[in-house]
Amino acid sequence: MRQGWKIRVWAAMTLGACAVTAFLVYRAYRVPVAVEDAVSTPTLTESGTPRGNIPAIYEPSFVTVGTADQYLKDSGLGIDVEIAGERRFYPYQILVWHQVANDVLGETPIAVTFSPLTYTGIVFDRTVNGRELTFETAPYLWDNHLVMMDRETASLWVQMLGRAVEGELKDASVTVFPSRVVSWREWKAEYPRGRVLSLETGVERDYTLDPYTEYYDTQAIWFPLSHKDDRLPLKTPVYGVVRDGSVIAYPAELVDEGKVTIEEDTYPLLAYWFAWSSVHPDTELYLP
Repeated sequence: MRQGWKIRVWAAMTLGACAVTAFLVYRAYRVPVAVEDAVSTPTLTESGTPRGNIPAIYEPSFVTVGTADQYLKDSGLGIDVEIAGERRFYPYQILVWHQVANDVLGETPIAVTFSPLTYTGIVFDRTVNGRELTFETAPYLWDNHLVMMDRETASLWVQMLGRAVEGELKDASVTVFPSRVVSWREWKAEYPRGRVLSLETGVERDYTLDPYTEYYDTQAIWFPLSHKDDRLPLKTPVYGVVRDGSVIAYPAELVDEGKVTIEEDTYPLLAYWFAWSSVHPDTELYLP
């Protein structure tokens, strides 16, 4: 269905690319949903990684921009989050080894999470139903999505759903805080006095390496996938937006090229296409 869309465009960052902030009017196709005869229901599967092998961060420490600049790569991405006037940067270069960082920001308990398999970074409120929870990576996946476990009830939570799928707190939801994915180059220029997650994580890891580099460089999906949407290659990076009842994905390449951006206050989620479309099988796709 061909439609004219007037879209304000804001880009944070695409995988390994530079940020753009151009505004323009762009005519595009809105590609309708590809309906399958049947979509199987995702289930929990064992990740093959024993509990504790991907250790969460429980007592994070932070350093100045000058200190972090000695070890962070300019092109490297990370999560920028601000709560109650307090702002921090959580580099993927560190989070990739932990996937969950339990922190308190602006006097609010938060979990900063990164799923390498889906390339999604999401920040949650750790207080659920009036109870403060502590999260870690569970030895399970849900359709290749990061599954977290809270230490208080051992309930299992799917990162991209923001909901518990097993355990005492099944069907409970977490509150998601606005955040954005930006490059270290961009963030340090914007916030030269900001605070950055340090290498002092409580465990010993080689933070100059990324154990998922080979995964990023291919279209291979490591675990079974219940839903495949062939409108894009499975690991195409997209920005997903849910707003006013609409669910739309924008290919990150278009954003990177300055052809389209998304309004800043929508806080689009950067993810691989297979991950976004598996959680939102009814998503529309924006293409020129």
